[in-house]
Amino acid sequence: MQQFLMDPPANWCMPANHKYSRRSGQWRPFTSARSASSVHQGLVVINALLSFLTERGYLSVNPLTKAFRRPQISNHREAFFAEEQAALWQAIEDLPRKTPRQIEDYERKRWLLRLLLVTGMRLFEVASHTMGNLREHELPDGRVVWRIYIIGNGGRPDWVPVTPQLLEDLKRNRLHLGLAPYPMRGDLQDEAFPLVASIKGKRPIKPYRIYELVKAVFKATSEQLKASNPARAAKLAQAVPHLTRHTAITNVGRHADVRLTQRFARHQDINTTMLYVSHEDGALHEAVAKTDQGDND
Repeated sequence: MQQFLMDPPANWCMPANHKYSRRSGQWRPFTSARSASSVHQGLVVINALLSFLTERGYLSVNPLTKAFRRPQISNHREAFFAEEQAALWQAIEDLPRKTPRQIEDYERKRWLLRLLLVTGMRLFEVASHTMGNLREHELPDGRVVWRIYIIGNGGRPDWVPVTPQLLEDLKRNRLHLGLAPYPMRGDLQDEAFPLVASIKGKRPIKPYRIYELVKAVFKATSEQLKASNPARAAKLAQAVPHLTRHTAITNVGRHADVRLTQRFARHQDINTTMLYVSHEDGALHEAVAKTDQGDND
């Protein structure tokens, strides 16, 4: 793309002193080759547009992510702090529930937030899977657990664990929707019923709609925190829903080694997972604090 912008084909160019309107059949997007600074600015704009479409679920991947990566502020992935996660749940519980529509909205957002924060699933993964993807599995030690079997990035088949709490929330959500408590393998209704459905008709909803629902929760949480913690409120107001995936991976990384965390995150490159794992950070803070307990001469 960069080479194309630096030297666009002749049939993409028109004279610099043209008088063609954009509706004219003679109009072209370029008048000549672009300067390096102009190409860079063009890539900035295109990358921002592609990121917007990716965040809202119209694209599964931004093709410019690797070729045009913004400088990283730190070597850790940002995630919601524990107190911010608690604030998210409080905002959910404070949603109005006086009308049937409000109750539907509350139950759906409650289930959606739990699903995202526990599984770390991407928005397009949530949108493209059904209740039929939840199945039981027997472990080698005889325990029976639940998993969500998914098709992730690159069309790779995989699965994510279902925690006991998530299973309870699944049961609550399904009973609210008039379904049996748990999905049954081979059940045609479960095979067709979305993980997160529309309120009307219980149809699948698009990733961009999931994006809007999560952003609405972030906004409500931000409004609640404005008076008591403006910094946290600003973070929630600016956060994108993909931060729920970062948070889920970070939470697992506090209790598992990097290999298990990589397995949970479904990362191909362990270096990506390393951005979430920081077992020694607390020890480092404590060691530095001990050096700062004396005189400050």
